[in-house]
Amino acid sequence: MIAFPRRVARRFRAACAKCVSGRPRGPAPCVVIRHANGRVTLTATFPEVTLELAYTTSARSRAEVLVVPMTSLETVAANSDEPVEFDAGENLNGVARWGRVGAAGSVPVTFVLPGKQHDPRPRPGTKPVAARVLVALHEAGRTSSREDGRFALSRVQVRGAKGHVVATDGKIAVMFDGFAFPFTEDVLIPAVPLFGSPEVRDEDDVRVGRTASHLIASAGDWTVWLAIAPTGKFPDVGAVIPGTRRRPWHSTAVTRPGCSRSCRDSQGRGTISGRLPSTPAARSRSGRATTRAR
Repeated sequence: MIAFPRRVARRFRAACAKCVSGRPRGPAPCVVIRHANGRVTLTATFPEVTLELAYTTSARSRAEVLVVPMTSLETVAANSDEPVEFDAGENLNGVARWGRVGAAGSVPVTFVLPGKQHDPRPRPGTKPVAARVLVALHEAGRTSSREDGRFALSRVQVRGAKGHVVATDGKIAVMFDGFAFPFTEDVLIPAVPLFGSPEVRDEDDVRVGRTASHLIASAGDWTVWLAIAPTGKFPDVGAVIPGTRRRPWHSTAVTRPGCSRSCRDSQGRGTISGRLPSTPAARSRSGRATTRAR
């Protein structure tokens, strides 16, 4: 049996909805609930993204791994600190129950037999990165194209040595710089709206690392593995935004309604945005911190 607050289930389910770009295809992934070393983690793996939320617990119980359908998590999710208990029972036909006597609730759950595909993801060493990287990843994801052509425009480029986060849809480009990434390679990762979600965007403790196949970003209690595209070309955005190579640039901030605290704090710092040369002069999208060449 593993227990955690219903609020945790609600936060995790909301963030999972932001782990794909566009309309989700196919069935939702299962959720791996793991209890070990005083922590409960919820993990879900999508085609190019794995998301994990950790919760520290004082419960003293044996290490255990349960795998449940995403629909089971939806059923128990609520904006409440009331605990929900998942009990696998016998033959994987168990129950999720919550509440006190007289106001208790429960639903039957058909658990999934854990396999190698549910083992924890590798955790390489990570290093702190400025929290505004969450804004950079979100805004870059918004700029990227929904389709690839000659270039991998549906992805976000993270330039390790240069400390850049870059995206373009072929018409508008955005570049965030000033980051100290713990790797030197340039990698292409999926553009997903997760980093702008209310559950993640205001976290201050942000760390980044990578493996041969994934870029890993940790923000507070969240960890996300982003698959690195093994192939694909990306345009040299720095070469086509006027003035970004030889001339100084300055930044102007435009704050959209409802902009998060981390978004407001990052406005005007290390952001370059503009139209590509085939169209008129640089302009910003609504609500973006924009840098223009003088």
